[in-house]
Amino acid sequence: MVLARASGNPASQMVAAESALAGHAPMAALVWLLVFRHATLTPSGLNVWLVYCLVVYNCIGYCYFHLFNMSETARRIRILRDILAAGSLHREEILAIYGANEVVEVRLSRLEATGQLRLQAGRYVIKGRLLYWAARLVAAWRGILGFAPTESRAARETAPRETPSPPPDLFPAEEKAGRGDSANPS
Repeated sequence: MVLARASGNPASQMVAAESALAGHAPMAALVWLLVFRHATLTPSGLNVWLVYCLVVYNCIGYCYFHLFNMSETARRIRILRDILAAGSLHREEILAIYGANEVVEVRLSRLEATGQLRLQAGRYVIKGRLLYWAARLVAAWRGILGFAPTESRAARETAPRETPSPPPDLFPAEEKAGRGDSANPS
């Protein structure tokens, strides 16, 4: 993270991911020196433990990436960090820092820096598919868990609007008449 801050890289999330990946070799050496060098395992047992260590390390790296990503990109956390750094800020100062144009500019520059978007003839086009496949994976997981599929904001805004149907009549006419007779015994 020190390298990301020193380089001024707008895609510091990529630096977090790369540092988690770069840690595989030192972590493997450390595990070998502390554990496996002294263990008496069969080759198949060793393979099971290696896969286990790889999964655990990658889960830790995944958590590290998302913890860093949340602290860098979530507006609420960034606002809190800015207030902490300044001591206090007026509402107007915060609104001046986080105007809509700046928020969109920062996100677009990050998407360009990570290779997900490209500016072509004054329009943004999709360049990479990593986030697309991540979104597809999340959508598939939602389906496995039984959640309804979500649609994009663009699809919602361009879809023809249906007029809502009236609520169903809970008491059909014959029941109303029968209920009225029994409720009013005259």
